[in-house]
Amino acid sequence: MRRNLSLLNFLPSTILQVKDLKTNYYTRQGVVKAVRGISFHVHSGEVLGLAGESACGKTTAALSIMRLLPPSARIAAGQILFNDKDMATMSERELRAVRWRDISIIFQGSMNALNPVKNIGEQIAEAIRLHEEVAQAEALDRTRNLLQMVGINLSKLRSYPHELSGGMRQRVMIAMSLACNPRLVIADEPVTALDVMVQAQILRLINNLQKELNLSMILITHDLSVMADVCNRLAIMYAGEIVEYGSVEAIFEEPIHPYTQLLIKAFPSIEGAASELYSIPGSPPSLINPPSGCGFYPRCPYAHDECSNVNPPLLEVGSGHFVTCRTAGGQG
Repeated sequence: MRRNLSLLNFLPSTILQVKDLKTNYYTRQGVVKAVRGISFHVHSGEVLGLAGESACGKTTAALSIMRLLPPSARIAAGQILFNDKDMATMSERELRAVRWRDISIIFQGSMNALNPVKNIGEQIAEAIRLHEEVAQAEALDRTRNLLQMVGINLSKLRSYPHELSGGMRQRVMIAMSLACNPRLVIADEPVTALDVMVQAQILRLINNLQKELNLSMILITHDLSVMADVCNRLAIMYAGEIVEYGSVEAIFEEPIHPYTQLLIKAFPSIEGAASELYSIPGSPPSLINPPSGCGFYPRCPYAHDECSNVNPPLLEVGSGHFVTCRTAGGQG
């Protein structure tokens, strides 16, 4: 029997619940409905992956959770429950008590996220002292420990961001995200613009720290191969919505939504005979005027007339496995 995701009883270990989150950007061209009613949860000590093509709403979802949206964006509806408190309705003062101390973020552009006129030691120590009542000496001691934890030699303590490589700067961002011992870390495309070898090093570092510190984590990326190595569960996003949601094993071994199937097919594999990579035809819909039915309808190989008018909710099709599509994989 299928169950609506919103009706599930969440486990006691759940530390974050996002319920029917909607976030809009207000532009001269119109209102961009970047996140269109997504729901998911994160358990203590697990890694949840948000995957999908560029501009599908992954980063907007992360910035909504942290309440770090740009001035042109606003949360239109929904709840962001952390420790049973709704972050969507918190005042700025209340948010400052939660950010970095309870929830932190690793931004995808370390050069833009770090202050160019302060050395890295100052920046990490400042983050600690802003959120905890500790002396400068203790903050610096903790900063040294954090830099060693992420593999940065202490000789770099007083280096400025421009003096470090991209991989080093990303390690600094990871250290800063851990500065106040948060329970949840959001990693937003943490290896963007890094070369392949450095990407592997940073991902290995994040994976090891997550296990060592028993962190809860949301990992945002368009790279499914990264998800397979790091995540426990996946949420596949398309056009501002979650179209499939479940364990890594379920998503990779039995993908049901046509978009998930095509997304997996588009990634290269080292197993089996060599074959030409598949590309998903067409383009995502405009989120200023999103379709009334399924967002993937114009690109879907299984689409029929009903799909253009009906956008089904996430329904459970297996243990912890949810999908919106009613036509693929015998779901109709």
